[in-house]
Amino acid sequence: MLCFIMRGLPGSGKSHIASHMLQQMPDAIVCSADDYRMVNGEYVHSKDGNADAHAKCFAKFLDAIRAKKVVIIDNTNVKRWEFERYVDEATKAGYAVAFVTPGTAWANDPGECARRGTHNVPLAAIEGMKAQYST
Repeated sequence: MLCFIMRGLPGSGKSHIASHMLQQMPDAIVCSADDYRMVNGEYVHSKDGNADAHAKCFAKFLDAIRAKKVVIIDNTNVKRWEFERYVDEATKAGYAVAFVTPGTAWANDPGECARRGTHNVPLAAIEGMKAQYST
């Protein structure tokens, strides 16, 4: 089985790539903390709800690997600790893990990512994520 972990700044094209992957693998499960930030059809991001959104995303991921589904983690995964537990659990379950990083022309341009992003993440926040990006 396969586990794809998206990595990139907000607005870099991760979700766009994930949606194309899902078209090619319609039985795959996409796990995104953003799914748990929707209120009445609108995206609402608050630091207070961040841990809860990521906990729910991880629980969905665990359910997907128990069901032996191809899984796509569609989060920023900027820091190593953000994706390590996904890698650990996927590996334990016998999954091959692949990292997918957008190759868009603006993927490393915080200003362009802020402009293109769909969740209105402030430029300063994206710049901070870029500065903290770990390999």
